Amino acid sequence: MVCPRTRPAANGDSGEKETFLTDTANPYDATPYPPLSYADTHPDHLATVATLLGFEPPPVDDCSVLEIGAAGGGNLIPMADGLPGSRFVGLDYSAVQIASANDAVSALALDNARFVCADIRSMDLGPGQFDYIIAHGIYSWVSPEVRDELLAACSRLLSPKGVAYISYNTYPGWHSLSAVRGMMLHGSKHAAGPRATVEAAVETLQFLRTHSEPDSPLAAYFNLYSELENSGDLMEGAQSDALLLHDLLSEYNDPAYYHEFVAHAGRHGLGVFADADFPSMFPRGISAETIAELSRRVDSRIDLEQQFDFLLDRTF
Repeated sequence: MVCPRTRPAANGDSGEKETFLTDTANPYDATPYPPLSYADTHPDHLATVATLLGFEPPPVDDCSVLEIGAAGGGNLIPMADGLPGSRFVGLDYSAVQIASANDAVSALALDNARFVCADIRSMDLGPGQFDYIIAHGIYSWVSPEVRDELLAACSRLLSPKGVAYISYNTYPGWHSLSAVRGMMLHGSKHAAGPRATVEAAVETLQFLRTHSEPDSPLAAYFNLYSELENSGDLMEGAQSDALLLHDLLSEYNDPAYYHEFVAHAGRHGLGVFADADFPSMFPRGISAETIAELSRRVDSRIDLEQQFDFLLDRTF
């Protein structure tokens, strides 16, 4: 979770407008992302964590919320329904998913939510408009250019006391997962179409898991990756395919160390103040002896949290 640390110069006079996309080759048009909800992204949760740490976040019952990468509205629409006094905007570059979200808004007669098909690199919603910004599953899954634009947008669009939620894959845990991902990408490189790609990738993983040496380091990697693959078991068919395609087999899947993300956010005037999974900031599973040693080794909260990632081999 991040908040404004320094305010960059406003860019409201740039003349940039929302860019509406009609490219039918968009992979999210061909295979829409499942309509999932994420409890940690809810403004009430974000405000609670911020309040616990001494901030004064905007009131949840009268706030403005932007979700970047809103897909078909599965995350934002329930919030709009539960907080009728607040205002919600969903942004996505998939015209198919945006149309689905706006259909749901109309069917539910929600007058406090709207969804816009736009490219984050060229859209301009005006500075300081949003009290809460949500970007779940974007940062690690886009090009470096778009990743930078994402943080620039959060810095530009957040209100002075606003809070942004940004999720990403992390090292060191993703070092092992990246190796297996590379093998799955290699095994599916000749597949044509989303379903064939998924089938080839899963078959590759199953082959490697079955025929690798049981005591080799790679066997543990295969089992760990299988846990991620099986996280889609509650979904069937196209929805399960979409999770694998867009989360694990996407063109970009670039993890970052925690300290690297903090530095990147800082370059855009944003300060990282908490993990949205608040209990994860505390040393569960780490001995008192290790904590005592850490207290002698670290010189900041950022370094302490980075050391926790090292010790717990965190992936997200």
